[in-house]
Amino acid sequence: MLSLRTRMLDGWPPLAWVAECRAGEGSVAVWHGARVEVRDDWFAEATWDGDFAAGDFDRTDAIFGSGGRLRSEGICFVGSASTVDRLHALPFDAGVRVSNTLPGLLQVSGASLDPADGSFYARLGSVVQGLDDYERFLPTSLGALELRYCADFCWDGQRLARRDKPQPQRDFARFEAYRAFLVETTARLARNLADPARAHRYEMIGTLSRGYDSPTVAVIAREAGLERVFCFDRARDGGDDRGVEIAERLGLEISVIERDAWRRQPLAEVPYLAADAKGEDVAFEAAAGLLAGRALLSGFHGGRAWAKRQVDPRPLARGDRSGLSLCETRLWHGFLHLPLPYLGARQSGDLAALGASTAMRPWDVPGDYSRPICRRIVEEAGVPREAFGTKKQATSTLFRAGREPFAEASERDFEAWLRERGAAWWRRGRLRPRQLGPPETFEPLRRAALAALRLGARGPLWGAGQRASEVAVDLGRGYRFAFPWAVDRAMRRYLQSGR
Repeated sequence: MLSLRTRMLDGWPPLAWVAECRAGEGSVAVWHGARVEVRDDWFAEATWDGDFAAGDFDRTDAIFGSGGRLRSEGICFVGSASTVDRLHALPFDAGVRVSNTLPGLLQVSGASLDPADGSFYARLGSVVQGLDDYERFLPTSLGALELRYCADFCWDGQRLARRDKPQPQRDFARFEAYRAFLVETTARLARNLADPARAHRYEMIGTLSRGYDSPTVAVIAREAGLERVFCFDRARDGGDDRGVEIAERLGLEISVIERDAWRRQPLAEVPYLAADAKGEDVAFEAAAGLLAGRALLSGFHGGRAWAKRQVDPRPLARGDRSGLSLCETRLWHGFLHLPLPYLGARQSGDLAALGASTAMRPWDVPGDYSRPICRRIVEEAGVPREAFGTKKQATSTLFRAGREPFAEASERDFEAWLRERGAAWWRRGRLRPRQLGPPETFEPLRRAALAALRLGARGPLWGAGQRASEVAVDLGRGYRFAFPWAVDRAMRRYLQSGR
């Protein structure tokens, strides 16, 4: 039977870990940050719906975070039951390394990314296509690095295998049964977070906007002990999306965070872009002080899990990749991420049938923006109908769409990085992207591309117009290459490997 050799590294992000599996060796080496829980036969930075001391997080579909569990047949590296976190695996001559951090795995392995490879944005964004259709590999200097969402890796001492998570079928035919499942599972997760057997216990904290998803999460989690939430002072379009009134109705303490405060912090974009090449959740950096050492309960994936009808039958398919850019920064700040809509979300057909059922019609409001499951949960908690779910807003930051540039210091660093690596583009027979000015320089091209989108009405012109719109921004800002830059900068956090 395999054994664990663990070593805590003070200089590492507190929740990061890298495991090294060598064929034929009787032990697995694990390097980790200070808040990773370590026992003789398992390690984890996670919560799950079971007894903490038993460490059976490899036997449930309700786990958020990651870890490794020894069994008689080998070790199973367990990932989160969501697509806003993932595992990474990179083979080497003697075996394979598995990790919850991409920059950390590259640093430990001595691997790098091609700075002139502009494909990473699309590769990482393919996760929206669901568990069966996303791009599973990223190219590195040492070969293909594999990504695993909502699934596990298992090492038997000789080879690495992929394992799906358990998929229990629950009865969601009635609203009462589904609501009880959410409440009871969240309560078990909360007990695990606060278990005295932990070296590091976690308090829960939630987000609260005036949409559907975060108020639903807040109501469910309040029954499991949630007391504190936060919101951003404005939405992306400047509108008021603060959930202050909802918090008052629910008896929750709320903090209001300045949405753009992250711009005052050096290279704040780095861990977000190094996670998914888009970085749209960078506003959360302003809440780092609230999040450190806590468990963040969010509503990511609620737009699909709680939709009135099934939009896409593919498992865990999404409309966007929001939330994914938190998967590296949460390791840096030491917080767990619990996107509660993923609980039971593999039964998307059953949930859609519930939302469209006759029993839910009193909570089905006119228009396209209607989520009867959410509305019933929140209204029955005493929040008036007009206080939430009336207008879809967003606080995400859209770098790639050219609407919001990097912070000034990050722009300068990115430009210097591009200049230093100009030879990478020459080797491809291409010119290095240059910072030619603000995105407005290419506004005529962008507008023409958007006109093609409208005319195409998602027909033949749609794809061409979408690509042209993105190219218009890339010409001015080179954002397609921001991912290699961010990963390169993030790898510095793992230089003190101490191995």
